[in-house]
Amino acid sequence: MAAKHQCWPRVDSGEKEVVRNNSRALRHIVHARSPAYDDVQYAVSRVPEGGTVIVPAGTASWTQPFILTKSITLKGATTTSGAGTANATANDQTIILDDSPPTGQTGLLIVHANTARITGFTFRHGQSTTHTGDGAIRLNADVTPGHIRIDHYRYPHPLACAPQ
Repeated sequence: MAAKHQCWPRVDSGEKEVVRNNSRALRHIVHARSPAYDDVQYAVSRVPEGGTVIVPAGTASWTQPFILTKSITLKGATTTSGAGTANATANDQTIILDDSPPTGQTGLLIVHANTARITGFTFRHGQSTTHTGDGAIRLNADVTPGHIRIDHYRYPHPLACAPQ
């Protein structure tokens, strides 16, 4: 008797043709199954440089820092409006809870890529009772200034952007 396999699409991979200046290029899009750390990590491993990983709405607890080394767009479903004004609001959809133990490794998302866009995420403290207060996103010293875009995010504490 043949072994049964559970077949469910952990990641949906697709290509979208983009036309720029009369030249055609393929933009790779990979959909993470959920905002869980392992699902996002798997999707990032599948997308080529310059591609986009779409992280769906939902809440997930991350117990370790996520290190982004690829030049990609990491896109959650959180949206914001009125940024920079007294009436700014956020529609929290992709929520990442920081449950990483304090290990001296600051930041829940550590960017080592030359170019990247992080958009559409809400970062919150999780069940952990000890927090470093260094923020959710850390840009390492090897990051080229001006080549990282962080937008449509929400974090109730300061964003850590100092080179480490």
